[in-house]
Amino acid sequence: NREQSKVDDEDVSSLLTEFTICFITHGYGNLIQNLRLKLMSQKPSSTFINMNSCFLRIILFCIIFADYLEVKLPEVEPVFSPEIMSYIVFEGLQTFENLGIES
Repeated sequence: NREQSKVDDEDVSSLLTEFTICFITHGYGNLIQNLRLKLMSQKPSSTFINMNSCFLRIILFCIIFADYLEVKLPEVEPVFSPEIMSYIVFEGLQTFENLGIES
């Protein structure tokens, strides 16, 4: 008769926090870089616009969790690389220009 180990909410919260920090610091940068390359290789379309919007939400997700979990900037630096920041600025300017043309 083996004793069952009990998992409480604090244990689950601790594991999820540890997983999230590990994912943000070790995998998130690669995910963002690969998604950026995929977006840059696609022709603009409605799917592209939706994916671009998702891309920005994914970065926002990282910012929110990194701040909440007090992850240091060097650990999330790949997410905020010059290539990523340049892409965001480029897309923002292009969207602004398109709005000006349409109005």
